[in-house]
Order: sequence, then structure tokens, then C-alpha cells
Amino acid sequence: MQLTDAKTGMTRFLQSQAAGQKVYRMPYYSIVNIATFADGAGVLQPGSIFFYGTGRGKAGNGFAAQLTAAETSLPQGADGMLPGGIEFIADHLGVDLFPSMPDHMKTFFTEKSFLSQHRLSHEWTCGATRYWPCAAYGNQSQSVATTIANTTIEYGVNGRVPMTRLQEGGEIYFPAKQQIDFRVTTTQAINMTANGQAVGPNNPVLAEVLLGVVMLGWQFEVITT
Repeated sequence: MQLTDAKTGMTRFLQSQAAGQKVYRMPYYSIVNIATFADGAGVLQPGSIFFYGTGRGKAGNGFAAQLTAAETSLPQGADGMLPGGIEFIADHLGVDLFPSMPDHMKTFFTEKSFLSQHRLSHEWTCGATRYWPCAAYGNQSQSVATTIANTTIEYGVNGRVPMTRLQEGGEIYFPAKQQIDFRVTTTQAINMTANGQAVGPNNPVLAEVLLGVVMLGWQFEVITT
């Protein structure tokens, strides 16, 4: 962070504090288990995957159990919108392909899907997922090693690519009680199996494949206590 950025941030913090708000620098994220969207043949058909539609404490996003802070930053009851008293300004945005996702699926979502943001009647087609990377999280390794002859051990890797920074003036603003809706739309079908082949007796549908849309920015929360 540059010194001028730090001073600007401190000024904003003090102004918000004086206005009766708590200020946090934090990610806003929504994670979806896309494996559960496969059809009866184990195929994920072309279509849109919705993010931020379900808040904590409620089953959704492809999870049978109630969502926790591990799956979404949306508070309880905030389904598809920011709750009252909370505002968020995003200055970074990206699509997070979890390191546990099979390699062929990472390639598929990178090359055969695109990101969009929706608010009321407005749609922003952000563009191909490959141009909105978020690989700064998860397991990382820069090497492989083994003592077993003719064997390579591959560790979980998702690179070191950060989220795309939204330059000053291009931030995304989410006022309280306004819609928050991102979608990753696939353009081809894909087998939801570990090897990308069709489902078979020894090739089942994966139970969990995680995909996220994440933003980084400032949350402003009205002080109530």
C-alpha cells in the first residue's frame, strides 16, 4: 500500500466513524457446490450458476447443510441483497476456482464460461472468466518431489494470481438493501467426474466441486451498540 493510499483510507475511516459507522477491510464471497447441479447423467449442462443468493443459516448454493461463514459472507436473512445498515464498496473482483477442483474443470471454467453482474434491470457482462482470475487463495506449491522411481507427486496448486483490481472510479457500490447478484455462465456441457469422462460404475459424479465469486473492499456497518 502506498503512503497516500493509507492516508486516504484513514481519512475515510475517521469520516465513517464520525458518521456512526464501523469500517472493515474484508472480502465478500459466495461459494457454490456446483457438483449438485449435474443432471441424472452426471453432466453439468450449459447455463448460469448464481452467487450471493443465499445468506448464512440457510441451506442453498448447492449445499444441503446451512451455510456458514466458510461458504458466504452474506449475513443470515440477507438472501440476494445486503442487509439493512450495511454497505459495501468492492475494489477487487475475481472468480475463485478452488484448488480441489480437477484440472480439466479448471480449464473448462477458464475457457468456457463468463462472469456477469446483475442489479434490477441492469446487467454488466464482465467477460470471460479467464480475465477475472482469483488464485491468491488455497493450497499452493512451486515444486514437486518424490523418492519413488518413475512417480510424480503433484501438490494442490492454484497459482498466485490475485483478484482483478477495479481502478479508482470503477468500484462496485452496494448500498444497504440493494440486490447483489453475480453469475458464472457456462457455454458447453461438462462431465462432473474426476477424470472428465462419462459417469460409470467406477467413475461416479463428484460429491463436491467448489466455485466462488469473491470481492475485496470496504464494509460500512451502522453502529448500533
